[in-house]
Amino acid sequence: MNPVHLGLAAALTISLPGPAWAARPTSPSSMTATFGDPNAGHVDLQVAWVGKTVRAVEIVTHRVGAPGSRFQLKVDGRQVIPPSILSDKECHFDGGGSVCNITVDRKSGAFRTLLAAIRTGTTARVTIENAGNVAMDTDASIRKLATRLRRR
Repeated sequence: MNPVHLGLAAALTISLPGPAWAARPTSPSSMTATFGDPNAGHVDLQVAWVGKTVRAVEIVTHRVGAPGSRFQLKVDGRQVIPPSILSDKECHFDGGGSVCNITVDRKSGAFRTLLAAIRTGTTARVTIENAGNVAMDTDASIRKLATRLRRR
């Protein structure tokens, strides 16, 4: 995969498919919005699709959040997926610290609500609390991500 990274703001990176994807239009592709400093604790909001069909929205925390942490995602001030407590199944530790994967796929009841909010939204907010202390509470623009999704 040859992603092209366009820095849009300090807290947002959009990954667009590079030339390798042009030869395989049925291959999965994705775009990512990053909340926080990519070199420190941050969260990636990734939308993945095959062809013109969005398959899943994946939220990946890096060095922030752990089992037992409370996770929230809001788009334009609206709660788009229910707040959740991260579990051992979603989180693991590697050499860089904790990593948690929250996947909202087509089978989930929250999928359509989340996707519609991303398509029409301008700003998303990620909040992660560890033992009642806020570990992250960050906004990022999702305008480029929304524009790209509306074209699909």
